[in-house]
Amino acid sequence: MRSLFTAFLLFYGIALYAQKNPIVALSLSSGYQSSNLHWSIAGNLNGKSPNILSEVKWNALRGPILSADLKINLTKRWFISGGFAKAYIKSGNATDTDYGEDNLEAQTYHAALRSDEGNLSNFGIAAGYKILLREKLEIAVMAGYTDKKENLLLLDHAVALEGENALHSSYGTNWTGISTAVSVGYAILPKLKLNATLSYDQLKYKGQADWNLIYAFQHPLSFEQNANGYELGVLLGFVYQLKPYLLFNVSGAYAHAETGNGTDKLFLDDGSTQSTQFNAAVKNVKNISLGLTVRF
Repeated sequence: MRSLFTAFLLFYGIALYAQKNPIVALSLSSGYQSSNLHWSIAGNLNGKSPNILSEVKWNALRGPILSADLKINLTKRWFISGGFAKAYIKSGNATDTDYGEDNLEAQTYHAALRSDEGNLSNFGIAAGYKILLREKLEIAVMAGYTDKKENLLLLDHAVALEGENALHSSYGTNWTGISTAVSVGYAILPKLKLNATLSYDQLKYKGQADWNLIYAFQHPLSFEQNANGYELGVLLGFVYQLKPYLLFNVSGAYAHAETGNGTDKLFLDDGSTQSTQFNAAVKNVKNISLGLTVRF
C-alpha cells in the first residue's frame, strides 16, 4: 500500500511538472524535398591519367518527405532527441560522362538518363543542454550520431529488346558520423516562436553501386567508394501554439555535404579488383515542411 501511495505521488508530481514544463514532445511533419548529388573518379590512385576519368551527376531529385521527431526533457536544461525522415523521389534526372584527358576534355562517353525512383533517409539521435534560458530566448547545444542514406537509380525507361536487360543501375550512399548543433528559440509573440538551428556533422562516406548493364563488373556490387566528409545545415521554422499541448509548425531547411579525396575500388567479373582515386562527392538538400507537435 505504501509503495502504491509513493507511486501515486510520483506520478502526480510528474503530471504537475508536465503541465508547465512538458516532458515529451512528439512531432509529425510532411513536406517537399529537392536534392542533388555528384561524384567523380580519377584515372589512377595519384589522381591523374586523367584527373577526372568519370563523373556521375543526379539533379533535381524531388518528391514528398515524411518525418517524425521525439524530444524528452530529462531536467529543466538537459534533454535527448531523435528523429527520422524519409523522402521519396518522384522526379529527377542524371548524367554519366567519361573523359579521356584532364579537366573534362576529350569526352569519350555521355548518357542523359532518368532518376525518378529511389529515396533518401535521415536518422539522428542526440543529447542536448540549454545553455541559456530566458523568458523569450532559449539557446541549446547538442551532440550525437547521424546516419544519412541515398538510394539512387540510373534509368532510361526504354523498353528492353527481347533477351536483353533494361538499364536499372543503382547507387547507394551512407553518410555516418558525429553530429553537432546549436539551436535558438525566440518568442516573437506569446503564442508564436521562431526556431533556428545550425548544424555541423563530421562524416564517413561510403558509396556502393551496381552497374547492371556492364557485364565486366561484378553484381550486385560493382564498385565501392570511401572518403571522409562533412555536412553543414541550417533550419528555420515558426511554431504556433494552438493549445497548451498542441503546436503547429512550419520550417525550411538546407544542407550542403561534401567529401575530400578517397578511394574507388572496382570489382571485376573475373574476380580481380582495380583501385583509383575517388575525387569527391558533393550533395545539396533543401526542403520545406509543416506538421503538428504534441506535448505532454
